[in-house]
Amino acid sequence: MAELFAGAFKALEYFEPEAIDLKGPASQADIDAAERALGVGLPWSYCEFLKRHNGGRLPGEFVYGVPPNERHLDTVELTLFERGNTDGFPEGLVVLRPDGRGNYFCLDTESLNEEAECPVVFWQWRESFVSAPLATSFERFFELLCTVLPKYYEEDGDPKRGVEEEAWHTDLDYIRSLDPGIDSLRASWHGRSSSS
Repeated sequence: MAELFAGAFKALEYFEPEAIDLKGPASQADIDAAERALGVGLPWSYCEFLKRHNGGRLPGEFVYGVPPNERHLDTVELTLFERGNTDGFPEGLVVLRPDGRGNYFCLDTESLNEEAECPVVFWQWRESFVSAPLATSFERFFELLCTVLPKYYEEDGDPKRGVEEEAWHTDLDYIRSLDPGIDSLRASWHGRSSSS
């Protein structure tokens, strides 16, 4: 079995160390407390990521972790805020990262499977809509995110000149290239608005 997150961390080797700021590990007690606060089980690969890196910053991106963490990287606080203040934000979603436009990439914990994994979806606040899955697991999502970054960012983390960043999460061919199980998951997906 390939090492967990090997593709993602290989892609991040492109960047100078100063361009990446992944935090230290969360403890199992921190993860357990986050699950209790959120009222959901977190998927296995996300928990394994948290045990290595409790969120952090990548070039142009953030990945949220669990408390105790920097406030702007706290998935528990932001998820609970959205649940309490945003009409139609589904209880089963857990925020992973923003898109910078008020939308979020989220774990869909209502779809946790027998392997203790769940898909990553895109929640669009204007339409109060949950997309079809973008990745079959947090591990695949993190690899998709890390692998696309060198296309748009220099080794020092600055944006590349003359290269306009595209919405990689809408490119199904790119997603398929790193997450071959996505088609079968999407075929069985029963799309829903977040109000249902």
